[in-house]
Amino acid sequence: MKTFTLFIFVITLFFSCKKEKQFNPDEHITSVHWYKTRSSSSDTLFSVYIPNTFTPNGDGMNDYFFPTGELTGNYYSLKVFDRDGSIIFNTTDRNSHWEGKKPDNTLVAIGVYKYQLKLNDSAGNEYEYEGSVALIL
Repeated sequence: MKTFTLFIFVITLFFSCKKEKQFNPDEHITSVHWYKTRSSSSDTLFSVYIPNTFTPNGDGMNDYFFPTGELTGNYYSLKVFDRDGSIIFNTTDRNSHWEGKKPDNTLVAIGVYKYQLKLNDSAGNEYEYEGSVALIL
């Protein structure tokens, strides 16, 4: 009788456990900001896509953090901060990207990092974005 009870308990436990859905970073990747600005002669569409997660694990998918979109202006500044508020990545080159490394070229810990993005559009309108990006492996 004890074996049968144990069997029923194990079967009940097995079927009552919820299977965890595997985490898929692609489902949580991009925050999209669309802006329509007025230039001197016509309306222009300005867009910037800022990822909120990236995985610098070398698999060729989401290995870098960088904003993208129709970045038409001549000013661009991206800074990434650690939890102490220290700048760990700083660039004014819109083609540059953060690889998840500190200035000494060592990989940072898995976690959430703050960013600050400043840029302008072709009409000279200035934009500033602040947010967080999660680094997962």
